[in-house]
This record gives sequence, structure tokens and C-alpha cells, in this order.
Amino acid sequence: MSKLIGLLLLFASLSIFGDNQSTVMLKVNTKSFELSKDSSYVLRMGVSEVLTKNSYALIDEISQEEALKEQSEQREKECFDELCLVDTGKMLAAKGIFLVEIVKMGEKYIFSLKYIDIETGSTQKAKSLIFKNDINNGEELLEFSKNMTTELFSLDYNTEKNIQESSNQEVNIDNSLTTNNQKIDLKEEQPKSKKKSKAKYKGFRAKWNINFLGATVEDFSISYDEEDEGGSSSDSYAGITFGILADFVNVGTSLVDFTLLKLGFNLTTFGYFSAVTVGFASTKLKIGDARLGVSLGPLFGDMQIYFLNSNILVSIATVDFSILLNSKSFDTKIGVCIDDNGIGFLFQAGMSFNF
Repeated sequence: MSKLIGLLLLFASLSIFGDNQSTVMLKVNTKSFELSKDSSYVLRMGVSEVLTKNSYALIDEISQEEALKEQSEQREKECFDELCLVDTGKMLAAKGIFLVEIVKMGEKYIFSLKYIDIETGSTQKAKSLIFKNDINNGEELLEFSKNMTTELFSLDYNTEKNIQESSNQEVNIDNSLTTNNQKIDLKEEQPKSKKKSKAKYKGFRAKWNINFLGATVEDFSISYDEEDEGGSSSDSYAGITFGILADFVNVGTSLVDFTLLKLGFNLTTFGYFSAVTVGFASTKLKIGDARLGVSLGPLFGDMQIYFLNSNILVSIATVDFSILLNSKSFDTKIGVCIDDNGIGFLFQAGMSFNF
């Protein structure tokens, strides 16, 4: 049965790639932590892009995983070691394996990319780099994976000695890297010239959102009379808003996110079902995946204007808090609002999704 499955997988790979001499496997292994599906996809996408540019044809992931499963069942253990991967590559008629191994050391990640020749089972090229940023940040991980693979292709190992030096790198549990019996402390900072500190710029960014909005407004201008029970006035609003928001001129650093102009439109479940958002010079403090900002009317943030039948509700000052969740974020606003009858407070919470 196992031989039959192997022959079927071999036929599938050959039907897709033919006898291309550059047909290869791409495998990602992690140690001491689990890589999310989204991050794994982004990493593979970056490596695959460079491999394709260098005339390599990748075996599709489904055929590869089926073959690895078959090898695991035959060996009665997970197929992670290079010998098992080489046997799997032979099963799929691959010419080589690009193996990415990732080890987490504190807040840093050690990426090791190797090219293993299937015929000889030897490592032909190897490159190790340290990734210090958030591994769940798709943009930074994509750029890093492409740079790492590009650097691998820039290597020229002309002697077996150089190949052995590259493959004899070992990560130790005390935050150090052993290369050719020399121990390097990973806690030491990398050269300043390699540190990326430039601000990131994006001219336009759009997202859609859905929120719950609650607000209450009191008319404090009415004088209260003990004999007059009808002297006070209040307005309360509660409903769901659905809308779009466009940000123009976005600059992000390691500490803050800045947006020059915000424009948006919302549909609501109360009133005329309409509202607008406008803001200038919005700045939010970055704390890991969290963002914290203060809006003062349309300046230094954004202002929301809700059209409610014959009334208008305006948010004049808010504290904004959001947490990034891959391609979306959880957002909350607590602030002060006014309408035709007085002043009050509002609360808003919901989700934003990138287009």
C-alpha cells in the first residue's frame, strides 16, 4: 500500500513539473515554539518568490505533506530530520530541498536556510540570520524571508570546507550560537549599519468597520426648580454602525503611527442612517500590538458627526484604543459628545478590517 501511494505521489509531481532539473521541496521546521498558519504562509510565500525568480519549481505543498506523512508512518516518528526529508525528496523526484529551521531565543528568532542536494544528501549552501521583530508582522516577515533567500543565492561555496563551516552552526540553550567550535553570544547587538530604523510610509490606506455605539446627552443649561418636575432633558442613543474609513499620508515608526488626514462614512441603525468622520494629524502611540491615541475634535485625531433625524450628535474628544489582530483590529472609543440639547459621553467598540 505504501509503495502504491509513493508511486501515485511521484506520478503527480512529475505530471506537474515534468523532468525539470530544478524541482525542489520547501520545508519549514520550528524549535521551542509554534509558528502560526498565517506567519508560515507569509514565510513560504517570501522564500518561494525568490526561488521562482531563480528558476526553481516547487513541489506543491499538498503532495509534499502527503509524502511526509507516508514517511512518518513507515518510520513511526515525525519526519523532521534531514535523512527523512531526503528520502521524501527522492520519493517525489525532487532534485533538492530548501530547509528553513527557526529557533526562538528569548525575544529573537534564529533563521537557518539550507539547500540540501537530494542525490548526495549533503548541504550545498546555508545561511543563518537573526530576526528581532514581531514574527506575526506579515510585512516585516515577508521582506525578511525574501532577503534571507536572496542572500543564500549570493553565497559561493567553492570548497567542501566552506560547506562544512556553514552547516556546522548550532544554537545553544544559553542564547548563543556555536560556529566551528566558536561560541557567539546572541545577546550582542548586530552592527548598526544593518539595523532598520527608517520610518515606513504609505500614501493611502482603507478599511471597513462595524461597531456598537452608545451615547447619552444631558441638557445642563436648564435650571432646576423643586416645584417643576419637567425641568430636565436628556437624549440617549444606541445602535450599530457600519462604514468605511480612508487614511491619507501614513507614517509609521517603532513608537508611533501618524496619519495626516482621515475621511469616512458610516451607516447607522438609528436616525437617518448616516454619519461622517473627519480628522487631521492623528497620532497613536504603539505598545506592541496595541495602539493608543487621543482625538480632540477634528484636530489631533478624528471627529464623528451623526445625523439623527432633526438632531446632530458630534464627538468632540475621545480616547482611542485598539489591538492589532493580523489583518483586523479591535477598536474602542470613550469620549465626550454634544447634540442640540447639551453635552454627554459616548462609548464605541467594534472591529476594523483592512481592504
